[in-house]
Amino acid sequence: MTGEQACEQFRPVVTHNANDLLWFYHSDSCSSDLVGVLGRYSGGNVFPSRQDAWAVSYRDKCHNISDTSLENAARRMQGLFAPEHLQVLYYHSDRCSSDLIAVTERSRGCDDVGPISEGVWGISRDGVCSDVDDSTFASICNRFGN
Repeated sequence: MTGEQACEQFRPVVTHNANDLLWFYHSDSCSSDLVGVLGRYSGGNVFPSRQDAWAVSYRDKCHNISDTSLENAARRMQGLFAPEHLQVLYYHSDRCSSDLIAVTERSRGCDDVGPISEGVWGISRDGVCSDVDDSTFASICNRFGN
């Protein structure tokens, strides 16, 4: 990546408050390989990256996500910008410990995250993980996302 490309890709870092940024990594532990940054008010636009996103960090908390393209990750994780008491986190894990698929804001609908093929096995609301009957994202989101 050239210096100019790096400046363009990470422009949100200099134009937003750090608390209003999602940091995407090609590392499950958010410890290396930053591949993208998304600002709260950037309208979901991220610069293309050839590397997939494996984790997202928001307000110094790292979430191991289902490996996906940076663009998909940005769309699926925007719910992290919502106040914590309004967030619903969807996992491809019964224990909500890894493979975060998407985050929605309660009562905002399930369509904003786009199509999701991974099944949902667990959800977290108000910091409490619930093992749910394994089903599609659309089904679980419509059932528990409000």
